[in-house]
Amino acid sequence: MRKKNLFGELRYTIKETPKYLDGYAPASFGMPMSLVYGGTDGNGKKTEEALKQLSRIEDGFVAEMGFSLGKGIAPGQLAEMLSGYDLWIMGMAVYSGEIKEVKISTYSSSGDAIYAPHLTLRPYTAYSDDGARRRWNRSISKDDVKMAADQMIKDLEWLTSRVNYDGAGEDKQRLAYLNGIQVFGAVVTGPVRELEKLKQVPGLRDFRLGRIEVWNWEKHKTNMP
Repeated sequence: MRKKNLFGELRYTIKETPKYLDGYAPASFGMPMSLVYGGTDGNGKKTEEALKQLSRIEDGFVAEMGFSLGKGIAPGQLAEMLSGYDLWIMGMAVYSGEIKEVKISTYSSSGDAIYAPHLTLRPYTAYSDDGARRRWNRSISKDDVKMAADQMIKDLEWLTSRVNYDGAGEDKQRLAYLNGIQVFGAVVTGPVRELEKLKQVPGLRDFRLGRIEVWNWEKHKTNMP
């Protein structure tokens, strides 16, 4: 519970309850050193344990998986790379000057990657004038990735100009840095057999397995907005 004066007293409670269809649990993404400091992209650490775990899961399960990239690329390029797979892209990790341009308090490094707070490109959401959500997509596709990216900038501009929150200063620096968006990781959801195929995609590394459940993937795809 937190209190804050805003034309009176405001009380609110934050309780994180991630769900498959409305978001995803936080994942750890490694920013390639070359993305931060320039130079040549390294091969990085390609964690295979998550892929081994997938191979031991029976058909019929749907899982969440995060991965990092060996270099920064445009979100449309990543969406195109994954378009041939039966998966939903739930979010992409955006590089916006962290470490080099944005002064953040905590980060760590491992091998040729840096782990730090970052912006997240989420599925496209549109709001009415009164702030109510009037349209939302459950995943990012190659057809709407530009809309999602444009909306992320608009939301960040609105938020940093109207709301005083922890991290607003860092987000203003991120917004000033952004001139074209590059991403270096993503979280996807799909059938376990389909997720296994990601090991064939060049440039993906550091796979991390998230939640695993049994539900009707085809039914949810059919009902997807």
